[in-house]
Amino acid sequence: MTISTIIFLFVTGVAIPVLAWMSKKRLDEGLALPRRAFYLEAAVTQLLLLPFALWVAKGVDLELSIALPSDVRSWAGGAILLALALGAVVISWPLTDVGHRERLFVIVPQTRDERIAWTGISFVAGFVEETVYRGVLFALLFKMVGVWWIAAVIAAFLFGLAHLVQGWESTIAIGLFGVAFQYLVLISGTLGVAIVVHFLYDLLVGFSVGIIGQRNEGT
Repeated sequence: MTISTIIFLFVTGVAIPVLAWMSKKRLDEGLALPRRAFYLEAAVTQLLLLPFALWVAKGVDLELSIALPSDVRSWAGGAILLALALGAVVISWPLTDVGHRERLFVIVPQTRDERIAWTGISFVAGFVEETVYRGVLFALLFKMVGVWWIAAVIAAFLFGLAHLVQGWESTIAIGLFGVAFQYLVLISGTLGVAIVVHFLYDLLVGFSVGIIGQRNEGT
């Protein structure tokens, strides 16, 4: 195992979850970080992580594909996963406690400029996170443990922890869907479909919850 691989595993397995937990703690204590600053911080973090992940992948001769497949099966799987993810949000929303809703309202866009920024950060997140977690991290873990589902669960678990700032409910849901995204990569043979689905999910949920937050502020 190379030094770069060890550092990458430390960053994704320890550093990022710890930083996410610290951000969650600050929000729990009432710190209100401006949304634009939050988006900028997230984008910079993602864009710094991407070249590092690609460098690690190159060092272990890992080939990553982001091609968009032409087969119906891959896109049907992506459409089903997107529908399930959005459906889960719709079904769980009435059961979500007030504190969790307020946390999401702090993050999601509520103005035109914020929606433009959110569109950008959604694309960056979809591309970078799928490349890092479903691509590089999963491949490294698979080489270590040799069992697909174990590597998929560990990568998805760490993916969920990276989103701790959204609260434990979202963290658990994101981790579960992380496994489903990994299966989507498996059947499609590329990260491309997962990137598109990830982007659309973040975009649609962010816009929808932001509109709800606007209405709540107006009442």
